Amino acid sequence: LSIGFCFSYVFGFIFQILAGRSFGPTEYGKYAIVQSIAMFLYVPVDLGVSMALVKYNSEKEDHDRQKKIISTSFILNFVFSLFFVLIFFIFSKPLSKIFGVPLDFFYLAIIFSLLYNFYNLTTSAFRGLHKMKMLSFFQGLYGILMFIMIIIFILIKQPSFENLVYINYVVYIVISVSIFFLLRKFISFKIDIFWAKKIMEYGFFAIISGIAAAFYLNFNKIFINENMSARDVGIYWAYYVSFIMLPTFFISIFNTAFFPAASKQTNKENIFKMVNRLVVVLVIIGLPVIFILGCIMLKLYGKNYPLYPGLGISFTVLAIIIFIDSIYGWLMNAVGKQGVMVTSLSAVSVAIVSVILSILLIPKLGLFGAVFSSSIGYTVSIIIVLTNRKKYSIQQVIS
Repeated sequence: LSIGFCFSYVFGFIFQILAGRSFGPTEYGKYAIVQSIAMFLYVPVDLGVSMALVKYNSEKEDHDRQKKIISTSFILNFVFSLFFVLIFFIFSKPLSKIFGVPLDFFYLAIIFSLLYNFYNLTTSAFRGLHKMKMLSFFQGLYGILMFIMIIIFILIKQPSFENLVYINYVVYIVISVSIFFLLRKFISFKIDIFWAKKIMEYGFFAIISGIAAAFYLNFNKIFINENMSARDVGIYWAYYVSFIMLPTFFISIFNTAFFPAASKQTNKENIFKMVNRLVVVLVIIGLPVIFILGCIMLKLYGKNYPLYPGLGISFTVLAIIIFIDSIYGWLMNAVGKQGVMVTSLSAVSVAIVSVILSILLIPKLGLFGAVFSSSIGYTVSIIIVLTNRKKYSIQQVIS
C-alpha cells in the first residue's frame, strides 16, 4: 500500500512544483481556484455515498452483500450526479457570480467535480473490498500519469491553467474506467431498497461533514481570490503543498487502511488509547521535521514564491492540527451513525468558525489570516470530537 502512495506522493508533488514553477503564481492560483469550486460542487453530486460505501462494504466479506452495496451505491451516485450537474449548468451564471469567477472557470469546475466524483466512488469501492494492493497500484499510476502529462505541456510551451485542469480530467477518467472494469463482477443494474435506505441514512450525516469540509478546505482560496488576487492564491497554495502535502500523504496512507480496520473492531476504546499515544509522538517529532521539509519544498517553487519564516511556522502548526483532527475524526466515523453525527457536528462547527474568521482576518492579515482561521477551526473540531468521545460510551454504541 505504502509503495503506491509513495509513487503518488512523489510524482504528485513534482507535478505541483512543475505547475507552480513553470506556469507562474497567477495561472497556478487559477488552477487552485477551479479545484476549490469543484470540491464545493462535488458535495451534492456524491451526497455521502462513497463514505457509506466504504463503511458498509468493509464490515463483512460476503460477495453477494458487497455486490448489493456496490451496485446500489453506483446507481444512487449516478442519479445524484445527473440531477445536480444539470442544475449546475442551468444556474451556471448566478452560481459563477457567487463564487466570483468567470463563467468558463465555473464550467471547468463542473466537469472537474463530476470526474472526481467517479474517481472517488470507484477507489472507495476498492477500499471497502480491502483491495489495498490494487489501490496502491492505481495510486502510483495516478502520480505517474500526472507527471508525464505536465512534462508534455511544458515541452510544447502551453503554460495555461486550463491545461492543468485537463490533466486531472484525463487521469480521473483513466483510473476510474480501469477500476470500474475490475469491479464488473460486483456491479449489476439492480438497486437494493434495504441498502439504499442504509446508504442514504449514513450519507445524510456524512453529507453534513462534506458540506462543512468544502467550506473549511476551500473557502480561503476563493475568498483570497475575491479580496486579493489569483497570484496570492497561487502563493498560498504553494505554501499549502509544501508544508501540508507531506502530512496529508501520511494521513491518506493511515486512513486508507485505518478506517476499514477500525470499522471491524468492536472495542473502539483501545484504539482511542493507541491514537492518544500517537498524537504525543506526532507533535514532538512532527513540528521541526515538517517545518524544515516545508522550507526546502517551497524553495523548489522558485523565486516567485518567497519564503516567509512566520508563514512557514503557521502552516507547520496547521499541518499538525490537521493530522490530529483527521485521525480522531475517522476513528469516530468508524463507530457508525452515532460517530458520523459527532464528526458532522464538529465539521459544521469548524466550518462556521473558519469562514467567520477568514472573513474577518484575511482582509487585515492576508495569507496569515487564512492560516490562522483554519488552525483555530480545526482545533475546535478536535475539541468537539474528544468531548463527545467522553460523553458517549463507545463500547455501548457498538453493542
